[in-house]
Amino acid sequence: MKFKIVACGVFEPYIEILARESPNEIDLKVLDAGLHARPNDLRLMLQSEIDQASRGGYDAVILLYGLCGRGAANLVARDIPVVIPRAHDCITLYLGSRARYQAHFTAHPGTYYYTADYVERSDSNRLVALGASADSNLQAE
Repeated sequence: MKFKIVACGVFEPYIEILARESPNEIDLKVLDAGLHARPNDLRLMLQSEIDQASRGGYDAVILLYGLCGRGAANLVARDIPVVIPRAHDCITLYLGSRARYQAHFTAHPGTYYYTADYVERSDSNRLVALGASADSNLQAE
């Protein structure tokens, strides 16, 4: 089968490995992770990728996104199936399920999550602006 995968940049290192190992033909398009902060732009980009894939001979489009500030809301599958996880955002996907996300969110309200890739690619000033103190020890839980 032939799939078009459109993924958020936070998944890039992982999805590239999985795409290489897949028995299917995978065309991967990775979008800038910063688009989650601009949901209208994200929606336009995702719809454009879906529309382009409709003309590309794909069996389906797989979106590796959550709802992402409603940036993935109201997308239209025209000629081929579009598959998207039922998730609020990438953290739900990283935690493995909506139930696990909800349990963690309930136990730790107000938590701001950073992915390892996000921390590696961000400068310290950006992280401080997002709430991490300059001397924070960002660790996996």
